[in-house]
Amino acid sequence: MGRNDAKDDKLLTAFDLFVAKELDEGSSTIGWCNMILKHFGEQDAMAAFYRLLRQFQSASLTHESS
Repeated sequence: MGRNDAKDDKLLTAFDLFVAKELDEGSSTIGWCNMILKHFGEQDAMAAFYRLLRQFQSASLTHESS
């Protein structure tokens, strides 16, 4: 993720949109980090991030294999 190339940007955008959809946000303009903080608070944000990331990865793998 730290290389900041086009593939990374595409992945981050896809994750941002996924989080917005999962958290029933109208858009992703505040970014995935802020959406997670807004919905879960600081204490639960890290666990929520990893749960959402696993869901995103599963959805991506399912989408790629179909």
